[in-house]
Amino acid sequence: MINIRTICLLALLAAGPAAADPVTIAGGTTNDTEGRIIRLSDGRLMAAVGRNPYGRWDTTDVYVSFSADDGASWTGPALAIGAAGDQATIGVLQLPGDTIRLWYGSNQSGTYYRIHTAHSLNGTDWTADGEVALGWAANVNCYDPTVILGPDSSLTMIYRGGSGTAAGAYVAHRPKGGSWDTSRRLVNARAHRPRIMRHADGTYLAAFQRQSGGSTSQIDVFVRRSTDLTVWSDSVRLTTNQNSHDAWCLQVPDSGYVVYYAKYQNAPHDAYNLCRRRSADGLTWQAEQQLTFDGGLMHNTQPCLFVHAGGLYRCWTRANDYDNDNDVLFERFPLGATGVASVEFTAAWDGAGVGLRWRSACETGCYCWTIERSDGGGPYREIARLPAAGARGEGAGYSHADRAVRPGGAYAYRLVQVGVDGSRDLFGPALVRVPVCPVAGRAMVGHCPNPARARVVFSIALPSSGPARLDVYNAAGQRAATVIDGPMTAGEHRVEWRGRNDSGMALASGIYEYQLTTDSGEASGRLVLLR
Repeated sequence: MINIRTICLLALLAAGPAAADPVTIAGGTTNDTEGRIIRLSDGRLMAAVGRNPYGRWDTTDVYVSFSADDGASWTGPALAIGAAGDQATIGVLQLPGDTIRLWYGSNQSGTYYRIHTAHSLNGTDWTADGEVALGWAANVNCYDPTVILGPDSSLTMIYRGGSGTAAGAYVAHRPKGGSWDTSRRLVNARAHRPRIMRHADGTYLAAFQRQSGGSTSQIDVFVRRSTDLTVWSDSVRLTTNQNSHDAWCLQVPDSGYVVYYAKYQNAPHDAYNLCRRRSADGLTWQAEQQLTFDGGLMHNTQPCLFVHAGGLYRCWTRANDYDNDNDVLFERFPLGATGVASVEFTAAWDGAGVGLRWRSACETGCYCWTIERSDGGGPYREIARLPAAGARGEGAGYSHADRAVRPGGAYAYRLVQVGVDGSRDLFGPALVRVPVCPVAGRAMVGHCPNPARARVVFSIALPSSGPARLDVYNAAGQRAATVIDGPMTAGEHRVEWRGRNDSGMALASGIYEYQLTTDSGEASGRLVLLR
């Protein structure tokens, strides 16, 4: 038995996996992006979403969706703002009283984007109020507004404006009952996608992306602080991979600053995933925490969050086809303490695969456990995820069988505890070598990778020569494909399958069972196809 370590940690911020799968706010065959969520004065949640036909980014309009059950379900998106050209880069606020206000970038008046605004009293019926005067000449682009409400009911907007070397992130302020100032105060030159928050102590934090290398495609996330919206601190760089963007900043209940962003990760992910960094003062930042763990070009971008009544509410954009088809998703997370103590973790060959077992002495705020596997010294990849079973202050026992292994293979397993705050704590590794001839007289089958997209490799070990058949079945138990049907010699074999049925048609995404049938017995496994 491997005794790994004991941990007890506290976190007042929640931002990792929630108690259920993400809920789709806007999806389907349309391209849905730029989700912005707020809580309305009547208690409902409202999401404003940029929607366009498949891949038509230049024809975006603003749609709205509502939830009356704290995000568990959402109404179908309804058109709020539609006009000629493109209406994109959205900001939205519930103002004191009943007025809801939208801001958005639009080129409806011609070549250049300008910031427009609209208002509603119920979220359904919208009145367009025209362009916001910010002091720029008519031949200058202004777009990507984010607006926050001050304790005195004043408004502060950060946006992308200017042209040439003067282009960057700017701020404007509007006192209650007044007009937007037109002084065009620069936050940072060359900044894109700027966001702003106001701390309870009166300090403003601006988060944005800008070029960080010799190429315009080399982009990282930065922050700056100010107490007067005019003089800003030196910028602090939060990412260094030169492919991070879509920052979002907010204050959390323990008065900390948190910045969320999308960060591109190379293999094994090959995708943008959401990450965050936290600071007590906006100057010194803690280590990065990863919050989503998708791969295979399943990008997670454009986070938007707010805190309300003991919960953290998050929406973001997930790619089905990054350039053409995206969905806006939602999750809610409880705020509270997290901790796991005294974990014992073992992994061993059990005759049919690798059996993994672990027990925690206590769990507080643990959302789930994930198992990661390294094949032959390669990168770790997630192979399973189990929900937390322990009650607050109590432990639990777990087990999982990994049948997708090959004869003679060497594997390293590690256990990851994922808290409701998105933290990841590692246990292990535990090393296992699968016997070349696992069990005398028994056939064996496994596969990789898992999940798979267009290519699956089955590893087969046969104790004797003879007929063999390998069938794949869908979730309804119907045979979906026959991969092998014929004689095979004793020993090890690797067989490639392209995820197609017997007619050559690609199988749909889903969970499939496979079964190897031989004279010496049967062996089976489960695989996941992602398209």
